[in-house]
Amino acid sequence: MKKILTLFFALTLILILSACGAKKEAGSEQGSAFTGSVDDLIKAGKSVRCVLLAKGNEDISSGTIYVSGNKARSDFEQKVADNKNYPGHFISDGTWMYAWSEANKGQAVKFKIEEIQKEEFKSQADKQGVENYENKMDYKCYAWKADQSYFTPPADIEFMDFTQMMNQLQQQIEGLNKKVPIGNQAVCAQCENMPDANSKETCKAQLGCQ
Repeated sequence: MKKILTLFFALTLILILSACGAKKEAGSEQGSAFTGSVDDLIKAGKSVRCVLLAKGNEDISSGTIYVSGNKARSDFEQKVADNKNYPGHFISDGTWMYAWSEANKGQAVKFKIEEIQKEEFKSQADKQGVENYENKMDYKCYAWKADQSYFTPPADIEFMDFTQMMNQLQQQIEGLNKKVPIGNQAVCAQCENMPDANSKETCKAQLGCQ
């Protein structure tokens, strides 16, 4: 009988210790603080999931960044002109950056990452969400086993090649500048042929139009 009781208590103790160990392991993910941009996270060369520690005065109220190798994905909530929060997303595959938002349906864009640093493109690229890639923010980061499907752009969204559009715009502006003095109304009228409102605004600004 004593042997049976001893065996029973030993088994019970093992089960209790195993359960405690499992609970400790499940809650042991501490995370580490990180301050920097998405580009900085990529350059760190780790596979991580980072949760944004948003501040009350920021346009982005919440967000999560996933990074593996030279790839990154950001899913966030951003306040826009009507003071409402809308889901926004971008994916960087190391060569291209894809950006889309529920606030601007039908205006999904893609950029060549090496091109968006050019001064003539930067202001317009920022309006399309690139500032979220470059802004330094506070995160809590955790080790993450990468899921490569996170870095695949949605197949049901058509992405406009913003880099190509801006290059074409720049060529058109340079051509117009050679033909007609800056500020001439005939030249300014050509800006109305640009494909969207942001491009028209850039064209008029560079030509000195009112």
